[in-house]
Amino acid sequence: MIDTVLFDLDGTICDTNELILQSFKITLAEVLSLDEEKDTIYSYFGEPLDKSFSRYSNDIDEIENLVFYYRSFNEKNHDNMIKIFPGVKETLIALKKKNIKLGIVTSKRRKMAIKSLSRFNLEKYFTAIITPESTKLHKPNKEPVLEAMKVLKSKAQTTLMVGDSRYDIMSGNSAGAITCGVSYSVLRKDLISSKPDYMIDKICEVLDIVNK
Repeated sequence: MIDTVLFDLDGTICDTNELILQSFKITLAEVLSLDEEKDTIYSYFGEPLDKSFSRYSNDIDEIENLVFYYRSFNEKNHDNMIKIFPGVKETLIALKKKNIKLGIVTSKRRKMAIKSLSRFNLEKYFTAIITPESTKLHKPNKEPVLEAMKVLKSKAQTTLMVGDSRYDIMSGNSAGAITCGVSYSVLRKDLISSKPDYMIDKICEVLDIVNK
């Protein structure tokens, strides 16, 4: 019986696809004069920024500059471009009524993760919010999921990890959790190839999995 549900944030709870895409495109255009393809940028979704930008430079200072430029644009445009996926709040309310323990496991910095959740008054639903500051290793490593389970005092066999990228599923699988991908992901093909235990079309379908 599932008693814990962990969610990725961007692309799963919050629709930040266009915000992230434009943050990458404008950063690469302004700093490197590069017009990167949309599908290439999508493939970076879910991983730490320094890893993404290391594909364009071996220079640590230049990578840091790219990350700084990205974050500056992202923070400036965050509130105007972020959306919430349909049914999220209703699903969280229903899960809380069932006494399901809830957590966020994200590659987004804590400051911005809280900003995203607060934008829609969602932070109150989550007892654990695991960000890159929380662990030494990050998704797709299992450490963030293990840390969330530690905070929530949960066991892997009763924990469901829900995400929109292969990194979420790989992290959950390696931690021994049950995994679920969302089909509305822009990374659907890669997501399916990571072999989640479940695939759902709408976030409310998490309730069906929990009720099994």
